[in-house]
Amino acid sequence: TYCIVKVARGDLLSYDKDLLVKKAREYVEGGVKHILITAQDTACYGFDKGYTLPDLLEDIINSVEGTYTMRIGMMHAKNVPEIIDHLLECYKSDKVAKFLHLPLQSGDDKVLRDMNREYTVDEFIEIVKEFKRKVKDLNFNTDIIVGFPTESEENFENTLEVLKKIRPDYIHGAKYTPRRHTPAARMKQIDTKIRKMRSRILDKLRRELSYENNRKYIGKTLRVLITEKGKGIAHNCKVVKFNWEEGLKVGDFVDVKITDAKTFGLFGKVLL
Repeated sequence: TYCIVKVARGDLLSYDKDLLVKKAREYVEGGVKHILITAQDTACYGFDKGYTLPDLLEDIINSVEGTYTMRIGMMHAKNVPEIIDHLLECYKSDKVAKFLHLPLQSGDDKVLRDMNREYTVDEFIEIVKEFKRKVKDLNFNTDIIVGFPTESEENFENTLEVLKKIRPDYIHGAKYTPRRHTPAARMKQIDTKIRKMRSRILDKLRRELSYENNRKYIGKTLRVLITEKGKGIAHNCKVVKFNWEEGLKVGDFVDVKITDAKTFGLFGKVLL
């Protein structure tokens, strides 16, 4: 009800699976070490062609040789249950980054219905629980919109409570803004001051959760892909900064022992 993308860009269409496997092979043979599997909703990839996202991942894992990782982009929770078992099998591969971007948007069922999200809070929590049970070091990211037209103070508080329960590593927070020609834009809007206040409260919580999650990595050794001098991404796409040693180069995979953690990143020492 609030998003204009479908109106602006039309229905989602899947690229041919064999074409994407071929593209992945070309990238890896050309020296690429990190591939982004991206879409408006990766969870429904292939539904229009008779296959699924796990089918694509499996084909790449089994037929593209080399040392590389794939980061799976945003998934819509309404489409995940159909593929979750097969998808979690794919996550067992070292070639799939232990990263999950699953937008919640609201932690209140009434607001989710008004948003036309097509899942409940409990259904969302079950997906997250299953991923956390099956995927070690999962880096779980979500999105939250505050100030949706029908969001009451109680609805907002419910969202905060759900976030404390599922404890995302990172929360993309946004204040609701109306998009012309959407049903939500025709609803009575919440005062801007209230939206800003809720955004500040959400920002405080997201920083606390991110910091607490990152501190768990202190003392651990992570496999890190160097993306620039003194900086890289771990096997779960956590950003890691580290000391620069002679002989290291961008594109190398190195083991980094984490010695400190900040709100939005980890710090460590390269183990040579």
